[in-house]
Amino acid sequence: MRLYKSAIAALAVRGASILLGFGVTFIIAHQLGTAANGQYALVTQTVMLLSVLAVAGTDLSLIKFLTVSKGEKHVLTNRLLGELMIFVLLACFVIGGLLWLSRSLVWNRLFGDIVPIEWIGLLALMLLGRAGGRFISAVLRSQHYFVLGQSIEVLVVPLVVVLYLVGGFAGDVKDVIVINIFASIGCLLAGGLFAWTRKKAKEDTGDVSVSAIVRSGLPLLGVGITQTFTEWFAIAVAASYLGAHETGVMRIAMQLSMVLAIIPTGLWSVFAPKMAAAYNKGDRAELGRLAKLANMTIAMVAVPLAIFISAFAGPILNFISSEAAGAELVVIILVVGQLIAAVMSCMGMLLAMTGHEKVSFRNAMIGTVVMVASGTVFVQLYGIMGLALAIVCTITWRQVSCMVAVVRLLRLNPYTGKQYID
Repeated sequence: MRLYKSAIAALAVRGASILLGFGVTFIIAHQLGTAANGQYALVTQTVMLLSVLAVAGTDLSLIKFLTVSKGEKHVLTNRLLGELMIFVLLACFVIGGLLWLSRSLVWNRLFGDIVPIEWIGLLALMLLGRAGGRFISAVLRSQHYFVLGQSIEVLVVPLVVVLYLVGGFAGDVKDVIVINIFASIGCLLAGGLFAWTRKKAKEDTGDVSVSAIVRSGLPLLGVGITQTFTEWFAIAVAASYLGAHETGVMRIAMQLSMVLAIIPTGLWSVFAPKMAAAYNKGDRAELGRLAKLANMTIAMVAVPLAIFISAFAGPILNFISSEAAGAELVVIILVVGQLIAAVMSCMGMLLAMTGHEKVSFRNAMIGTVVMVASGTVFVQLYGIMGLALAIVCTITWRQVSCMVAVVRLLRLNPYTGKQYID
């Protein structure tokens, strides 16, 4: 029962974050135009990608190593928390520094004339807040503060941005980016303070060290970066080949299809720590039970939701922005991809939580190559519809390859929960 309550709370937070994201898109489109949506999307998606790189998989690795299990007192020390936080912040400074030093070479290739180069400082500050918030969220979730952890990562920032826009304070996209930065850094400071005060500095974490978490986290980086890279690359390629308006339309279509992503993302934030704990105890039966339960729950919600979005894509797009009308087929293609991702989402997470990070990383990197190759070709042939097809190809490869690995390495059917006997 407690697991169900945590799962429902996680879904509620993710659902609210998606609605708020729609609110940001809707208000920017109506106040500042579809092109402004494309500009804001390009900045925020770039920051999200860089934040995943900065965290370097330590968010997933932390959950794997330091998940609290019932009856155990296995918690972070303040020293370990501080050292990991320093690692993440230093990574942000390194990435920001490299971006600044190479700005004359990479800025135009990344943003063209859509994002002014003078905004590079804003991008670096947003990276600091978002990467730090992502890491602190993982810290809190590893200690079973599920709702608070997710709220810091996905809920508070869009809520603040929506309130700012509704208040009529935004004169242009730059104003929206600035308030995003303040909200992100505020979440980092508040979440960090909460995590610090909840840690018991004298508790022993056994043989877990910063180096162990980082080493385990680097292969897990592939799990975290694939989806983020796919979203970023679609926006970046649309901006490069099609311009700000088409980028804005693509952003709206992607957000609509990404409603499906709240289901696995929300549930796995609860189930991943439980799976890690079951695997660490050697309880394969519990691992199978959790996988089956999560997959059944995801399918029961995702399938009818996918049908609903596909059926009403036209009216929803027209409501968000009349400039996005006519992109129904793009939405339907993206919904198919997100449905595949949802009903097969446990594959990558099972590999990550059971010590097969390198397999997951390899599959993720191949998926990245698939996205770059197909996206670059398809966008020139079919525009944003081509980008949607490239995303579906990437998702299908990633999920099917991970499913084969789960069956081969874990000897587990994640849909029935049964173990295969050799």
